[in-house]
Formats: sequence, C-alpha cells, structure tokens
Amino acid sequence: MDNILEILIPLIFAAIYFFGNMFSGKSDGDSSGSGRQEEDPDVIERQRKIQEMREIRRKIAQRRSSEGSRAPLGSPNSSPAPRESQPETASYESQIQERLQRIEATEKRAKKLKQKAAITRSNTTFAKNPSRIARGSARSTLRDPSAARTAFIYGEILGQPVSQRKAQTIPGLIK
Repeated sequence: MDNILEILIPLIFAAIYFFGNMFSGKSDGDSSGSGRQEEDPDVIERQRKIQEMREIRRKIAQRRSSEGSRAPLGSPNSSPAPRESQPETASYESQIQERLQRIEATEKRAKKLKQKAAITRSNTTFAKNPSRIARGSARSTLRDPSAARTAFIYGEILGQPVSQRKAQTIPGLIK
C-alpha cells in the first residue's frame, strides 16, 4: 500500500502540472492576440509623440554640435540657429536673472547676520570696557572669553610673583 501512494502522488502532481500548463498556454495565446488589438489608442499616440520629441532633440543636438565645429559658410549645416533655440535663450536668461536675485538676497541676509553679530559682540560687558568688572557670579562672568582673559591678566599682575610661588598653578586657582 505504501508503494502505491509513493507512485500515485507524483503522478497526480505531474498531471496537475501538465494540464495547468496546457490550459494556461491557451489562455496566454488568446489574450496576447486580443490584447494587442485592444491596446489603448491614447497609449499609442503618447508613444508616437515621445518618439517624435526624441527625434527632435536628436536633431537639435546634431545642429548644435555642427555649429560648435564652425562649418564653412557654404555648407548646409552653417545655417543660423533654429528658431527653437530663441525660447531656450530667453528661458536661460530668465534662469540667470533668478539666480542673480537669489544671490543678492543671500548677500543681504549675510549683511544682516554680520551686523547682528557685530551688535552682539559690542553688547558684551567686557568688550565695551575691559577694565569694568561685571556683577554676578564668577562663573557667569568668566563665560565671556574677553572676561576670562581680563581675569587671567589681573591674576598675573596682582598675584604672587612667579619666583615666590610654591607650586605651578594657574592664577586664581588654589590647590
């Protein structure tokens, strides 16, 4: 009994596979013939227009390359630029104008930022008058780089002379 099942199961699978391919082959043949006939005319028209545009672009590229080589005046390729290039030139000029406007706007923003930074630098306590001591905690005062420099210099001037120091320390810090 086990032998019969071992033979029948592969035969059943083979039959299903064979009949499945046979029926799918007929449906593919039917659909491929009718599918081409029922193809959307809009799709065909769109493909034709795309092909025409590619051909036009190829011709324009050929003309530009022939103009670049500067053929003699008597040759057929030496005709003036086609009329299609004039709108391209206008669009190119408008693109250049847009870029120039963006550059000018960027320069204006940069000027404003520089002015703002200069105002911020001039508003710091020690930038106006380095000899003036700021009020508040020492940490908040020394966060300003110019205040830290001033404090270091005062420590060196008013502190103990280097020859009399017992250990190498930074002025103002005690070990």
